Order: sequence, then C-alpha cells, then structure tokens
Amino acid sequence: MKTKNLLMLLAIAGMMIFASCKKDETPAPLTKEEATIELTSIEENYLTDIEGYETSEAAQAMSFAENLDLSFSNDLKKAPINNKESFQKSIVKTYYSFLAKENSDESLLDFDFENNVGTWNKVNGEWVRTPDQTNKIVVIFSFKGGTKNGTLTFYDYAKKTISFDGENETYMSNLSSKVEIVGMVNPVATRKYTANLSYSSTSMKMSFKFDYTLGIYSSTTSFALEGNRSGGTISVLNEIKKSDDIIRSTSFTMKLTDIQTGSLIVDAKYRIKDIIIKWAININSTTNFDGNPSDFQNISVWTAGGAKVADVIFRSEEGEWIPYFKFADNSEVIVSVFFSEQLMDNIFDFNDTLFYFNFK
Repeated sequence: MKTKNLLMLLAIAGMMIFASCKKDETPAPLTKEEATIELTSIEENYLTDIEGYETSEAAQAMSFAENLDLSFSNDLKKAPINNKESFQKSIVKTYYSFLAKENSDESLLDFDFENNVGTWNKVNGEWVRTPDQTNKIVVIFSFKGGTKNGTLTFYDYAKKTISFDGENETYMSNLSSKVEIVGMVNPVATRKYTANLSYSSTSMKMSFKFDYTLGIYSSTTSFALEGNRSGGTISVLNEIKKSDDIIRSTSFTMKLTDIQTGSLIVDAKYRIKDIIIKWAININSTTNFDGNPSDFQNISVWTAGGAKVADVIFRSEEGEWIPYFKFADNSEVIVSVFFSEQLMDNIFDFNDTLFYFNFK
C-alpha cells in the first residue's frame, strides 16, 4: 500500500512539474528597455532586403517577361504580384455575385494554353508561333540589350470543371512558368499558380495560390474564400523570404458573421523579420470610424518567439489619431520614434486593406 501511495505521489509530482514547465514556455512580456531594443532594431537590413528583392536581376527578369506584349497572356497581368488590390477586389466581387445567385469569373485567371502551344519569336515586330512543342509554350525574347537571350516557358497546365446553377464552367487550376536568361543561374525565376473552386446552391469555396522564386528570394501569395448565404470568411497571405528567412509577412482572416448588419471579425498579422504586429478587429455597419480606433480594434506587438513587446494605443492630437506604443510599465512612446516613414506607410496601407474588405 505504501509503495502504491508513493508511486501515486511521484506521478502527481511529475504532472505538476510538467504543467509548470508547460506554463513557463510562454515568454514573459518584455521590459520597456528590452522592447526598445527590439523596436529600434526592427528595420535593420529590412529595407535593404526589400529593396534587394524588388530590384534583383531575377525580379527584373520575371517582371519583364510577364509584361511582354503577348495577347494570350494578358490576363496573367491580373496576378497579385502585379496588383494585389485589384485581385482582392475581384474575389469580393465573386462573393457578391454568389449572394446575388449569379455566376462570376471575376477572380479567375484565363489563359489559352492549348491554342498557343509552340515556340514564339518576334519577327518584324510581330509574334510568330512555330508549332514545334507538345505540352509547353516557349517564348524567346531579348533582355537588357541582349539578342534572343531570354526564354519564358509556360508548362504544367491543367484545368478543372465546376457546375454552377446547372451549367458547367472550366477554369485553369494549375500553371507553371519559368524565366531563363543566357549567362545567369537558371532558372532565374519561377512561378506556380494553383486554383481550386467549388460551388453549390448554398455555399462556395475558392482558393488561389501564387508561388514565386526569384534567385535567393521567394514569395507566396494566397487567397481563400469560403462563404454561404449568411456569411463568409476570407483569408489572405503575402510573404517574402530571403534564403528561407522571413523578410515580411502579412496575413489576415476576415469573417463576415452577419450579412445584414455587416458584422466583421478580423485577425491580422504584419511581420517584419522577427517582430509581429497583431490586429483584432470587430466592426459592423454602425461602427464609428471617426472615433478612437482603439474602440474597434486591439493592436499589439510581439516577438516571433511569443513575447509581448507592447500594445498600440491612439491619442488624439490636432484632430488626428496618433499611434503610440504602450509598454509593460505603462509608459508610452509615439510609434514614429521607432518606425521610418516608409515602414509606417506600408503598415497603414495594410491596415486600410483590412477595412476595405467590408462587405456592406
């Protein structure tokens, strides 16, 4: 009996130790001094990395190739790497059409692959196709003063069929492309597009994903919408990495809980290197957006490891709501002390996007 009691005590002690260890896994909030160090260093190499991504040879080559005056690829210019806001709007329009019991292909990328398979060359200013390929489109172009030194290849094309209100509709579900330049490490850049849709009389689902590799950089943009006649959820991710390390990642999940009242719940994140800004937003058609932003959104800052850095609050100054960091000791410092004007603009643009998706 004593042995059995001893074993039970040891088991209970072990469980208590395990529970204590689990509890200790959550990092303590940073002190003001620690938070100041984190916030001061937030832009170290960040702007340099972003500029490096946007101006890299790989990005220039991909942008040049994607903007060739090819009539059959014009619709690909709607891809979010070129215009995220336009693509996001098209997704919301598609949901509006669903609610109105109408069909819509606003957000679908159209690409006439089958009729353009072959090798394309520019002859006397006109694109000429040679039907010498079986399952890919090869476009020969000149890049940065070279002569026919670039190749854009479209491949892995696939399509699916969905039924909407008794009618079948075919859409592109997969397309890969790559850019190769003579004298560079190839492929210089790649892109993979995937899409999946499903409709019924009462609900719909759609998802799109764009994966890019641009030399040492990579980016992912994904959109997902799931809705029915009473509400819907949109999820968006935009992420840029350098050698697998996150440079910037923005994401949000937006849930429309009541169409009639426009009730919307949003969870969002803006990550810069190892610092994450989080939003928790709750709004509806009666929300006063002219009042204190803190009345309808909670904003906080965290490390990637899970330690809280600060809360973000707003103070009214000369008719404007100015963001401040509020630290663990309740002291406050204006955000612009730590963030550059460019970073502030980027964050404000993201913040505006969260409210653009109001369904009302």
